[in-house]
Order: sequence, then structure tokens, then C-alpha cells
Amino acid sequence: MELDARKAKLVREILTEVNSIELLEKISKYLHKHLQQTMNRPCQFTVEELEQVLEQSQEDIKKGNISTHEDMVKEVFSKFR
Repeated sequence: MELDARKAKLVREILTEVNSIELLEKISKYLHKHLQQTMNRPCQFTVEELEQVLEQSQEDIKKGNISTHEDMVKEVFSKFR
């Protein structure tokens, strides 16, 4: 409940202390910017890292190091039974 209590406190502070539209807009913009950055992060791999992953995947396929969808489903369900 620590998080909920802090949220409630922040909302009360905004309701009682913020007396200008400009400040409210700044708070709102900051919040939305922060949420977008943390919620919609793009892929964090470099192009070189992605190329390495792709090359390794292609090598695995050539060597036969693959699993069928059915095998993966069986493996997942066996771990949770």
C-alpha cells in the first residue's frame, strides 16, 4: 500500500498547492513524457547485435537446432503441471 499512499499524497498536493494552469501543464507534460519513455521503450539492441542474433539463428536452423511449436507447448505445459 506504500505506492497507493504516495499516489494519493501526490494527488492531494496537486489539488491543494497547484494554483496555475501553467504549472499544471508542466506537471502533465512531464508525466506523459516520462510514461512514454518508460512504457514504450524501443528495442535496445544495436544493428550489429541484431545482425549477430540473425546470423546465429540462421546457423542454428542449418544445423537443425530447432523446435516445433508443438514441442515448445509441451515443454511449457510440463513445467506448470
